Amino acid sequence: MAVREAMEPPRNYAEPDPRVDLGGDDFSRKLVILARLCGMGVERSMVDVEDFIPDELKELPVEAFLERMHELDPEFQGRIQKANSGGCVCWYLGRADLVNESYTVGFEEISMGDPISRAMESDNVVTLSPRGWRRPVTVIGPGSGPPETVTGLISGLFRVRDVLRG
Repeated sequence: MAVREAMEPPRNYAEPDPRVDLGGDDFSRKLVILARLCGMGVERSMVDVEDFIPDELKELPVEAFLERMHELDPEFQGRIQKANSGGCVCWYLGRADLVNESYTVGFEEISMGDPISRAMESDNVVTLSPRGWRRPVTVIGPGSGPPETVTGLISGLFRVRDVLRG
């Protein structure tokens, strides 16, 4: 989906300034919140973020950025085509490795067999891989708009907590 489409009604998925999303700022803040809820002492500066915005576009006014946003298309289209040719899809993911205390946000190729690949375009997905479990636990829920994001994340975490407690 094009970023401009994601910003327009009825979707309204992207921030009014899409650089917040494309630069990983919004996602990295959510990752920090989730990691802190898991008891980690993570700071935003500890998250390795793949930023898609070239320096020359970062300081532009929003409207000027939107007019030049098409310049990002070739890179995105290339990544998507590469993933699709390998039987995968591209998702912008955040990963928190709580054992090694590493945190990343960026594009990843996801196999069509992975539960993440079945998420809808606006869903939040949390996957946990507890030690000793044969398979990870994946929670998928609505994620567009502030109420849905907060409610989806918190209720999903409580469900995961309940599953882990047995």
